[in-house]
This record gives sequence, structure tokens and C-alpha cells, in this order.
Amino acid sequence: MDLKEVRIEKVNVKDLYKFACRILKRSKDKSIIPITKHRALAHTKNPYADENDIGLLVASLGKKCIGYMGIMPGLLKIGNRFSKVYFPSTLYVSPEYRRYGIGKDLVLNSLALNYDLVFTGVSESADRLYRKLHLYESALLDYYVIDLNTMNIFLFATLFLKKILVKIGFNSKVSDKIIRISRVFFSPIKKLLFRILLTDQKKHINDICYKEVNKIHEEDMRGRYDASSKEFYRSASVINWMLQFKWVGERDKEEFANLNYHFSYVRDFFKFIALKVFSSNKKDYKGFLVLSIASDSPNTVLKLLDFHFSNCADYKYIYLLVLKYVRIYQADCIELPDSLNTYIKYHILTKFLIKKKKRSYFFHPKNRKSPLATLKNKIKLNYCDGDTPFT
Repeated sequence: MDLKEVRIEKVNVKDLYKFACRILKRSKDKSIIPITKHRALAHTKNPYADENDIGLLVASLGKKCIGYMGIMPGLLKIGNRFSKVYFPSTLYVSPEYRRYGIGKDLVLNSLALNYDLVFTGVSESADRLYRKLHLYESALLDYYVIDLNTMNIFLFATLFLKKILVKIGFNSKVSDKIIRISRVFFSPIKKLLFRILLTDQKKHINDICYKEVNKIHEEDMRGRYDASSKEFYRSASVINWMLQFKWVGERDKEEFANLNYHFSYVRDFFKFIALKVFSSNKKDYKGFLVLSIASDSPNTVLKLLDFHFSNCADYKYIYLLVLKYVRIYQADCIELPDSLNTYIKYHILTKFLIKKKKRSYFFHPKNRKSPLATLKNKIKLNYCDGDTPFT
């Protein structure tokens, strides 16, 4: 293949939705889709995006899309000032074209945009590519995963059985039914695990009341950022944008549920939940938290995406509410930011279930004087940086 035949198209944020609609009309040839309609619409509503910001890079061979990279505008807070940054949110190349350097070409085109770029939540292959290109590697972000499936011996057995059945010709629907049966067997054990995890938290339940809300207000954010903070900024408007314009839809509600799109865009179940927490007499507002619940057979994952409580002593209520919603939605896996580590009650069970994970950050400042260049390792990293909350 002659690389000169590959064209890299830059799509502005303002044109993303029209571009997505046009691509879908000609998707009958099963070529890869660089962006879905609902994700494109969401990007156009980003409160930090200007209409002429580049939101998508698309590599095409003739009329065929062979790779793409999404770019999400954001803000870096430096004390009382703000500076624009951009988070590349997707990077994908069709497997048959990966040996031609298309991924590298997409990244180089993003670097040429003269943006302050922050790459995070990347795959292992992208991680290796960014190191080869000598992007500045920042400190790693720690976070925690509590995986109840670690205790599900039935799941391990059925997953092994599923591989065998697929090899000998049984379709995936048959093997998926077997996995669902294994979950039925594991259900009593999972209920016991929920009860054990909640045991140490129940003492706090009468201290608070809470309610689900549709949006977060600016006054709810008061005190979240101090005058000297240096971090990627999430205002109430960004949180509400995320709540209103989801990137991921539910499989039975989507018009196009079988698109050739590499990243998650439909799940069996997907929901954001925003909670406001008050004292038990409802007089004192304590803070808010935002959860996501995503289910795709055989797993349901609950993530604590965002929170702010003015009093750190009230953080104990966050873990309590996380566990309550884990129980309500029968989640198999919980993702928590490192800042809540000290509020998790450690005993033999949690030590067995909990895993510490790390997320890479790579910076590409647009010049030596940009805030991203001068701050580097002074930036405080957060679990909800980049596109993490949306997926």
C-alpha cells in the first residue's frame, strides 16, 4: 500500500454530527465507523469546545475509513487562570492496516495541531507508541478496583467451557446462556459478599439522607478548587453535559446497535446517577457524587466518577452510598479513586478482592512556555480526567 494514498481529514467540532450522519449513510460496506451519531452530538455540546476546535482525525484510503482519533477539549486550572487542553479520546486503526504506521501518522497529525495535548486512559499499544514518540510521561494515577468475580469459581469454569463450545461449533448464544446460569449459582455468594462489605458501613446510614438529581449546580462545587490548585478542571457545566449527553447508549434502544465501531457505544444497560447528600434532618448539605453503572454480559461495573464534599470527614458516606448502589444494581466490579482508599475498611475479604491499578498520562505541550509545559508533574491528577467518566 502506498502511504501517499492515505488522507488524514480534520473534522471541526461544529461539523461532527453532520459528518457522523454522512458516514452512517454509506456504512453498508461494513467499513469502520470513526464516530457514532450520539457521541458526535455529545461532542458538539461540550461547554469547553469552540466550534472550530478539531474534534476528530480520520484516516481514509479512497472513501474507506481505516483509522481515526477523537479529540476532546478541556481546561487546565492554574490558580485563578484557565488554559485550554485537549484530550485525545480514541485512537484506532483497522487491523489489516496496522503495519503501515497509520496510528503513528494520526498521532503526528494531532501533535501538529499546535494544541496542549494530554493522552490518558490509553491502551498498551498506544502507550508504547507514545513512548516511541518521546511524549512527556507524567506521574501515574493510582485507582482501585474491587472485583467480586474473583470469588466466582462458577464464572471461571463456564468461561473455560464457553471457549470449548465455540471451538466445536456451538454459537455464542448457547454459551452465553451457560454463563447466565453460572451467575445464578453465584448469586447467593454475591449477596453474602455485599452484606459483609456493608457491615462496617451501616453504622453511618442514619447520619444522612440523599436524593438522586438530574443536575449539579455551581454552588454544589463551592470549595472544590482552591486558589493555588493546578489540575484539569471539571465545572458543574461539564458534569451536567456528561449527564445529559451520554456517549454510550443501551443496546435495545439504539437504531444502530451493530456498527463497526471499536470503542464502547452500546451496552446492555448504561446509566449515570447523580446524588446529593444531606444531614439526616435535611438541613445541612454535605456534598454530591456521580456514579455510572454499565452492564455488558457477563459483568456489571459501577464507577465512582466524581464527588465533592466540603468536609473530608464526610467521605465515609461516599463509600457507604457506593456500596448501597452496588447492591441495588448487583454490580460485579467497583472502580474507586485513590482518594477514597483510607475509607475502605480492610479485612481479609477486601484484601482478596481489591486491586490497585495505575493509569498513564502523556503530555505534549504546544510550546515551551505553555502552562502544560511549565507545570508538568505539578498538575494534580484525578480519576475523572479525560474521557474516563463518559465510557
